[in-house]
Amino acid sequence: MNSSAVSGHRFQALREKAEHRLRKENNRSPDAGDEDISRLIHELEVHQVELEMQNQELRQAKTDLQASRDDFADLYESAPVAYITLSPKGLIERANRAAHELLHHEKALPGRPFSGFVHRDDWPVYYAYMNQCALYRKTPEPVEIRLSGRREASPFFVQLAVSRQYNSFKSSPRLRLTLLDISRQKRTEQALETMAASLEAEASQREAELKERKKLAGRLVELLEKDRREMAMMLHDEVGQILTSIKMDMEDIESRMAAGPLLQKLQQARGKTGRTMTAIKNAASELRPTLLENLGLIPAVRALVDNIREYADFDIHLHAPAFSERLEPEKELAVYRIVQEALNNAVKYSEADAVFVSLARRDETVALTVEDNGRGFDDNRFGIAHSPGEHCLGISIMRERATLCGGNLSVESRSGNGVRLMVTIPASPPGAKTL
Repeated sequence: MNSSAVSGHRFQALREKAEHRLRKENNRSPDAGDEDISRLIHELEVHQVELEMQNQELRQAKTDLQASRDDFADLYESAPVAYITLSPKGLIERANRAAHELLHHEKALPGRPFSGFVHRDDWPVYYAYMNQCALYRKTPEPVEIRLSGRREASPFFVQLAVSRQYNSFKSSPRLRLTLLDISRQKRTEQALETMAASLEAEASQREAELKERKKLAGRLVELLEKDRREMAMMLHDEVGQILTSIKMDMEDIESRMAAGPLLQKLQQARGKTGRTMTAIKNAASELRPTLLENLGLIPAVRALVDNIREYADFDIHLHAPAFSERLEPEKELAVYRIVQEALNNAVKYSEADAVFVSLARRDETVALTVEDNGRGFDDNRFGIAHSPGEHCLGISIMRERATLCGGNLSVESRSGNGVRLMVTIPASPPGAKTL
C-alpha cells in the first residue's frame, strides 16, 4: 500500500470523525449548516497536509540518522587509533580493525573480557581507573598500562582513555576505550633513563677521579714544598756553614802570607767563595721564601722581581699595591710560586724586551697577570712554555696550585705576539692578619 492510499484512508477516517462530531453538534445546535461542515473539512485537510509533511520529515531524519550511523561505523572501523566498546560488565562488544591489529589476537574479540589483555602487574592500575570512570561523571586523565596480546608476544605499553557512550534503550552507559600504542616512546624513555643513569655513574666516577687527582696534586705540591724546604735548610745550614768556614780559613791564611802570585790567587778564590755563598743564599731564599712568611705576599714578590732583574735580559715592570689584609698562607705561597715560575719561563724562552707583572686585589678576588712581548707560541695546551715538551710538569703544577686554591689559570698567546698568563684566586676570608 503506497503513501497516497494511506493518506486517503486517513483523510476518510478524519472526515467520518468530523461528520460524526458535526452530527452531535447538530443535535445540540439545529442551526448548524453546510458552511460549518465545509470549514471543518478544510481544517482537517490542512491538518492532514501538516501530518504528511511531519511524516516526510521523520522519514528523512531516519534516513539521515542511518547514514550517520553508517558513516560513524566506517570511521570507527577504519580509524588509525584502536577503539574498543565495553559492555557494563566489562566485555568487549565491538572493536575496530586497529584494535585487532594492536592486540594481535587470532580469535574474535567481542564477548571477551578486556581485562584479560591487561598485564597482570597493571591490574591494580586498570581497575582503579575503570572504577573512577564508572563512579564519577568527570572522566579522569588517560593512564598508561601494559597489554599482552599473543602469548609469545612481549607486553607493550598503551595510553588508555575512556569515554561514556549513552544509549536511551539501555540503562547503563557503554564505555569506549581509546588505546594509543606508546611502546616506542616508552623504549625511548627507558633508553634515556639508562643513558642518564650511565651518565650519572660516569659523572660520579669522574668526580671521584677529579677528587683523587686533586688529592694527588695537593700531595705533589706538598712534597715539592717539603723538598724545597729541606734543600734550603741543607744549603743554608750545611753548605753555607762549610763555605763560611772555608772563607774564614782562607782569610786566616791570607793574613799570614807574604805578597806574591800565590796570595793573589788565594784572594781570587776567596772572592769566588763569597760570590758562591751569595748565590747559595739567594737560592735558599727562593726555595724557602722566609720574606713571604714574615712580611707577606707583596714584599716577597717585590724582592723576587728585584732578584730576577739582576740576571734577566729584559725590564720587569711591577704593579703590586699593598693588600689591606693578608691572604691565607697556602694562597700566598701559590701566587708567589706562580709568579716565580712565570718569570723563570720568561727568562728562559720568551726572548722579550719587557715583562709586565700586575698583582692586585679586586673585591674578594686576587688577580695576577704576567705578560711579555716576546716570541710567544701557537700551542697553549701546556701554558707558557715554548714547545709542548718543555716544562710541562712546571706548568701543570702552576695550574694545580691555582685550582687547589679555588681559582683558575689561563694562558693567551700567539706566535710573535708574546704571552699573557692570567690567574684569579679567591681572596682570604675577613679577619685575616693585616700587613
